[in-house]
Amino acid sequence: MTYDRILLDSANLFYRLKKNLRTSLEIVKRMINYTEGEIKSRLKKDGIVYILFDPVSYSDLGESKNFYFSINERKKILSDYKANRIYSNLYLETIELYRKYYIYRGDQIKLIYSDEHEADDYVEPLIKSFNGEKSVAIVTTDYDLAGYMSDKPKIHMINEGWDKPFTSADFEKLFQFKPTPGANILYKSLFGDKSDNIVGAIFMKKAKFNMNVKLLCRDYLKYVADNNLTIDEITKEFKTGNFQESTKRQTKTPFDALFLALSIVDLKVPIMEKLYTNIRVIRSSLTDKTIEPFIHCNAENATINDVIHKAIFGQPFSNTFGKVK
Repeated sequence: MTYDRILLDSANLFYRLKKNLRTSLEIVKRMINYTEGEIKSRLKKDGIVYILFDPVSYSDLGESKNFYFSINERKKILSDYKANRIYSNLYLETIELYRKYYIYRGDQIKLIYSDEHEADDYVEPLIKSFNGEKSVAIVTTDYDLAGYMSDKPKIHMINEGWDKPFTSADFEKLFQFKPTPGANILYKSLFGDKSDNIVGAIFMKKAKFNMNVKLLCRDYLKYVADNNLTIDEITKEFKTGNFQESTKRQTKTPFDALFLALSIVDLKVPIMEKLYTNIRVIRSSLTDKTIEPFIHCNAENATINDVIHKAIFGQPFSNTFGKVK
């Protein structure tokens, strides 16, 4: 299948293709070959590739393997966000090579980056800008981006191969609820994500839930997905929930059952506060905002492209690539 729009998670691609390679040049060659081969071969004639980047990091390029994002929006909310993540010391230099390779490739290749926002922040506003008129492939193995998948229009996640796209039906089999932006944000807020150092609201220290609360979470997630509730509607439902009214109802809704369980524990442990903080961290910081200032593309420049190409595929890096600004 070919697609009108392809969204490529560059950091995810780096780690998928890095494997046992030992230099940035080796890795970037593999990334470029994948983009020129796999990506472009699945793009419709008038299609567009959007390459999504995480913020440029301030680091020691590998001495400590720590990357510090000084103005990252998520770290403003949760200082421990991604604090335990170990990065390859080849990551930054490889990503910079990759980005510069595509900066003068014309309107069909658009790079999206900024100092404030991460790659997944751009997906929601991009999908909305297509107005349901475009088929989309999201190239990543990150389930954070799976919430935007749908059958109409076709929005698939390419996490294994192009001949086996990950679909809404595949997601539902795995997670027991349909993927929607609201449900996926709520799932991660409740259950957490070790890779991002996010503790799920139901796994806070001293919050002693029995296994039943997980089932209550699953039931409510299915309700949220089936009714396509937005994350704002979900948050409002929790903030305006009434313990006494939920208790009095003989037939409990999925929300009532979960709300009562969380509210009881919230008397001793700030479960609700943790839930709202997680939601703020996980949701796109660009919801309902324009991303035009972060989209970068230039008309093709044969001279610069030739210099960059020769630098990566043959000539000494220090003598050639350093001339490109």
